[in-house]
Amino acid sequence: NFLGGPALARARQQGVFSRKRLVCLSLDPDDRPPFDPEPPDAPPLHGAESIWYDDVCVGFVRSTAFSHTLRRTLAYGYVHAENLGGVPLTPDILRAGTWSVGDRCAPDRRDATLHLKTPYDPANERIKTVLY
Repeated sequence: NFLGGPALARARQQGVFSRKRLVCLSLDPDDRPPFDPEPPDAPPLHGAESIWYDDVCVGFVRSTAFSHTLRRTLAYGYVHAENLGGVPLTPDILRAGTWSVGDRCAPDRRDATLHLKTPYDPANERIKTVLY
């Protein structure tokens, strides 16, 4: 039991979490391995860029930053089920599509990788490749 527990239970019953979901996307650099020691080719994002799922605009970037640990630009934004025809936003549905980030008018959208969990490198693969 905790403060807000009943409200959380009601939201789950009403399916709120399957209609709107916060996603984390990392922008894929041009043809580089994940932990390339060379300087990154990170495009600047400023927020409000469109989030695309299989060439359908499903939401907008709300927060963005460059991760020096991952050497990738990260973008966070909300995805709305009504933009996908009302399909519930389950992890399987989200993993099934291809993702990109960019403005509606810009022809150069950047491919992105979806992260349902934190994109941090807990196995220390980057450190192992640099030090060993």
